[in-house]
Amino acid sequence: MGRDANNQMYPIAWAVVKVENKENWAWFLTLVHDDLNLQEGRGLTLISDAQKGLVDAIAELMPHAEHRKCTRHLYANFKKKYSGLELQRLFWHAACSTMEQVFDRKMDDMKFHDNEAYEYLIQRNPNSWSRAFFNLDVKCAAFENGLSESYHRAILLQRSKPIITMLEDIRIYIMQRLLAMNKLAVKLEDVITPSIRKRLNFLIDEQRHWDVIASSYHEFEVRSGAQAYAVNLTNRTCACRLWQLSGVPCIHAVAGYMHLSRDPEDGVHHYYSQEMWARAYQFSIRPVLGTLFWARTNNEAPLPPIIRKMPGRPRKKRIQAADENTTQVSRRGRVIRCSNCQTIGHNKTSCDKEPVPKAPVVRRVAGRRGEPSLQPASRGGRGSRVGRGPSVGRGVGSGRGGVESGGIDSESVSRGRGGVGRGRGSVSTEDMVSFNNLVTIINLSKI
Repeated sequence: MGRDANNQMYPIAWAVVKVENKENWAWFLTLVHDDLNLQEGRGLTLISDAQKGLVDAIAELMPHAEHRKCTRHLYANFKKKYSGLELQRLFWHAACSTMEQVFDRKMDDMKFHDNEAYEYLIQRNPNSWSRAFFNLDVKCAAFENGLSESYHRAILLQRSKPIITMLEDIRIYIMQRLLAMNKLAVKLEDVITPSIRKRLNFLIDEQRHWDVIASSYHEFEVRSGAQAYAVNLTNRTCACRLWQLSGVPCIHAVAGYMHLSRDPEDGVHHYYSQEMWARAYQFSIRPVLGTLFWARTNNEAPLPPIIRKMPGRPRKKRIQAADENTTQVSRRGRVIRCSNCQTIGHNKTSCDKEPVPKAPVVRRVAGRRGEPSLQPASRGGRGSRVGRGPSVGRGVGSGRGGVESGGIDSESVSRGRGGVGRGRGSVSTEDMVSFNNLVTIINLSKI
């Protein structure tokens, strides 16, 4: 899986193997090497999680290729032995640093904090996982293989199908993706790709925190507090080395361009232009005829490979690290609503507006069919209900309710069979007395 001019995944080749080992990796990389004429790998950068046999296969086939280790996988293995927030902070500062001076300072701090953790990382060759030592010619600052993980997730459904159907579905997915990306690249009216334009807009907004001191028309000293960097717009260099490494102007270079009222897109490398993005997707996967057109042979039908049962439950998704949150959404994807003013964008703690009056609590009162009634909640609530009809009917049932002042609630009278039954409602004091007299008359009539 490659990376296009918009920093998105670009499919190159895929294969199905029985197991990942040196033999299968060598077979796969040999086909890719010969097909793309990669020779000894000069000018090529590979990023992997150092799987079994992959490191040896790359070193054998493409000895001059830059092989970077995925820092996310490296840290996942690192923290199994050396955990803690301080070690985590020092590791990522050392990995993200683009200057050797910063890298050495962070590693010295780690050595003082935990010498064994320091030795563990030094033995993993910092040239392969720290930006301070990456090749500046490829114009790519990436140090993780998240694009491959994105591809695996995109074909998650296809991977669960039989092998022929799986390969056909993957081919169709890639064919559709290449066409869709070609349309986006061709129709783009900007001179640089969308992801780079978005980053430049962010840096243009942030560069206001830096002061620019001109040394010449193209050379500046860019300062912020105790930090100071030398920028040369003609040579497209900055002392922080991020511009040379990524091919996109850093915040110091953007400040220099804005000081001259020039567009920072002038400092973007040609690799991230609309032209290169469109050229990457100029080719397509040709249509393939269905199984009806496939040639028949007299050869013996191939048998399915022997299933190698791996330990544990079969997995479809990649194994996530312990510190990855798999159930909760990040705060960036949430919509925060204030419970005080009911507006979006902040919570009650930081709200400085007047509270919105809350609606009164309304309780639904049981009423006649087809005549619903909503009345405010009051004390009591559980009352008796009197059956409809000219006569009392079948005896007396227990009532549930309380007493409140005023007349009898019309909703407390039910449509049920005669008599007094269980119901909900409220009865006034006068009607309760009349009701008790009625019960007394009924009891006397039975004597």
